[in-house]
Amino acid sequence: MISTNKEIPEFSIRYLNITSLAGIIIFSLTIVVYYYFAILTITRNSLIVFDRDLQYTKGSVVSITESSFAEGGEMSHYPIFKIAFRYQVGDATYTNIGYTTSKDIRQGDELNVSYKESNPKISKAATLKASPFGLFVLLGIVLPVAGLLLFLQGLRWGNNFVLMLKNGAIAYGQLLSVVRNGEDYKHYYLYEDGDGRKRRVAFKTSDKKVDERVRILYDQHDPDKAEVLNWNNLPILFGRNTIRRMLNGGK
Repeated sequence: MISTNKEIPEFSIRYLNITSLAGIIIFSLTIVVYYYFAILTITRNSLIVFDRDLQYTKGSVVSITESSFAEGGEMSHYPIFKIAFRYQVGDATYTNIGYTTSKDIRQGDELNVSYKESNPKISKAATLKASPFGLFVLLGIVLPVAGLLLFLQGLRWGNNFVLMLKNGAIAYGQLLSVVRNGEDYKHYYLYEDGDGRKRRVAFKTSDKKVDERVRILYDQHDPDKAEVLNWNNLPILFGRNTIRRMLNGGK
């Protein structure tokens, strides 16, 4: 057995390994960006249709600019225009924005505007979309999901690595073969468990160069769960030195 359970930095291994941490960062940053650029826009405009204090007035187009968003594909590409419009409620004048692919709207055109009576700043022009949509909004949805999946992948690795440390032993593996897998390579090593049975483990890397002999950490309760020890790629940000000391026999 490599160590006692108290020695293992389980939190760091599970949640702060490189894969988990990358997933957390991607998820958090994209959620923040998506919130400010999409959710706030939708909340400020579209959701007023559910309000009981909805009122209507006339507004006019103040400015028209082409946004960075677009609809359609390569064959049908329609730019989305950002429309600023102004409207008056009582003695106060307000300005808001909407989006459209129509090229027929001109500065000074009249628009029908709905607004919250309790907060006239929240409004929407009837013929305009409350938020642009296209590639950037799609990325705003896809990237948080990708970050979450990356985090779960890192968490899964962390759980397996913790179990191997709790029940682990070190063996030496001998290179069997190198197989190209797309742009990466899989190095296959043969090792012997505590019962003297021969087992195989794969090590995936972008480097074709291989070591003929490596150290392998495996679970004594389930020797098929094994991992080639590679100090440069050990995905532990906090507790790395503790892990190295444990795997080196306390040195």
